Amino acid sequence: MPDFDEKIPPTVQRTIQIGVVHAVNEAERKARVKFPNTEIISDWLIVLGHPYSWLPEVDDTVLCLFPPIRNSGGFIAGRIDDGRIYGGGGEE
Repeated sequence: MPDFDEKIPPTVQRTIQIGVVHAVNEAERKARVKFPNTEIISDWLIVLGHPYSWLPEVDDTVLCLFPPIRNSGGFIAGRIDDGRIYGGGGEE
């Protein structure tokens, strides 16, 4: 059986990634994420959601979005736990 990543088009693989939080800047609502397949640590990514909602913690598994827009950084859309995505809307 082929690896799951082989079934996903490369453009989508670059746009949507899952990683583990490496560091958090609470004041700026940003975090750095380590991507297990490459061991690369991201630059600071904006955490999406209401300012008073969730923030990821170090070692949380998160869903990251990297829109294919020139000069765009990335975003953290939510925390993944037990196959469900939390965050963004403040639900936990």
